[in-house]
Amino acid sequence: MREAKTQFAFLTLPRYSMIALSNAVEPLRMANILSGKTLYEWSIVSLDGEPTPASNGLSMTPTAALDTVRAVDILFACGGVDVQASVSPRIVSALRRFAERR
Repeated sequence: MREAKTQFAFLTLPRYSMIALSNAVEPLRMANILSGKTLYEWSIVSLDGEPTPASNGLSMTPTAALDTVRAVDILFACGGVDVQASVSPRIVSALRRFAERR
């Protein structure tokens, strides 16, 4: 019997907190290493599939655009200090479409 893996996606909003994203991913990575199994899988997602600058000016290369993400167990919207300024009607619309597909 195959064990189910918990699937996470991390949507990087403009000026997201990279340390918060790293602090969310690292425990998943360490749990996989310590268990000797792949218990968790994750992807870094952006609205358009292009890198999104974090609040520190660095960017991670996303795995996919939000509209192409397959079913996940949990989607985290990763924001920053001024998240209200990052939440545009385009992002809200994309999140609604994502929720309807899932």
